Amino acid sequence: MAEKAADTEKWHGVLGWWGKLNPPFTPSEGELQIYEKHFRKISKRKNPHLLILGATPSLRELGHALGFEVTIVDINPEMVESASKLITEKNPDEKIIIGDWLTVELPESPFDIIAADHSIINIDYGEQPKLLLQIRRFLKPDGLALIATTIFQKENLDLTWDDLVREANENPTRFENVLDRWLFAFKMMRYPEVRDPETRLYHLDAYDAKLDALAAEGKIPKEMAEKLKYKMGKWAAVFLEKPEFEKMLGENGFETLSAEHDRSHPFFRFQWIYTLRKNKG
Repeated sequence: MAEKAADTEKWHGVLGWWGKLNPPFTPSEGELQIYEKHFRKISKRKNPHLLILGATPSLRELGHALGFEVTIVDINPEMVESASKLITEKNPDEKIIIGDWLTVELPESPFDIIAADHSIINIDYGEQPKLLLQIRRFLKPDGLALIATTIFQKENLDLTWDDLVREANENPTRFENVLDRWLFAFKMMRYPEVRDPETRLYHLDAYDAKLDALAAEGKIPKEMAEKLKYKMGKWAAVFLEKPEFEKMLGENGFETLSAEHDRSHPFFRFQWIYTLRKNKG
């Protein structure tokens, strides 16, 4: 199993096929609509400043189109270069900072809005509060932080391995859609084979290994196991339960204004965008 979420090596395998990534690895149309709704509110300010944690092309394009002064921070220069090639209309004034989100030095409170699209799931559980405090420090007193994350509620985890085996054999066509495949994968988070309850790490390679084991036991066809697998190597990310994540937000100086998700597919019940402001206390 991978040991850390904050492992920059895991991104090297993404570089060659970044442009082929689809939701949930990039924002969906519904998620972009949520971002745009909040971006537009802030864009009416004089000379609005946007900070993006990561190199997500669609968010950078959106900020540029709405007149923001855009700054991005990413630790991986190769990822920035690869993602930047996908931007249709280049922003000549975009500021790119190569640095670690947890240690990067920026002026106090310069940003009207900060967007972190699933940035936090790539930070180890014990260091997530540090990232939230960084975001709070960089945000203007009346600014907004948009934090997208993968969270779950226990009632979402209603599948067993036997359910997966039965569906794979009796209803294989339901896995033609990639979001349907991921919906099944995420519903297996109750099992320690794929998610460590202490580190909260969800291990994609461990899910793949379980599918290989089911195929080796003759429970599912090998071809189906291959279709269901992530095939992303030792990729791990921190997925929290909803109450735990919301408690962390409050303990680190944020008030939640809204929590929204794309309604186009049941999978997105695991993918939430939190709109936050600084606590006044």
